[in-house]
Amino acid sequence: MKKQVIKKTESELLEHFPIKGKTEGWYFRAIETSNNCWKVEGQNQWGNKIYRTGDVPELLQAELENIAQQIDQSSQ
Repeated sequence: MKKQVIKKTESELLEHFPIKGKTEGWYFRAIETSNNCWKVEGQNQWGNKIYRTGDVPELLQAELENIAQQIDQSSQ
């Protein structure tokens, strides 16, 4: 049985993903998992999640923005 996906509101997402992305409907967060090691995660309003790990969170965020745009383009 398929699970019904409910679109999350912006305020619901901002509770856990406080960085609003440049891509409409995507929100991000950066977590330092150990000294100078970062995990940047993103989620859209429909529950799609993406993440990357590395040592420069700004570059990881930019990479995830590109991935988010590709996901949105492929779903249209």
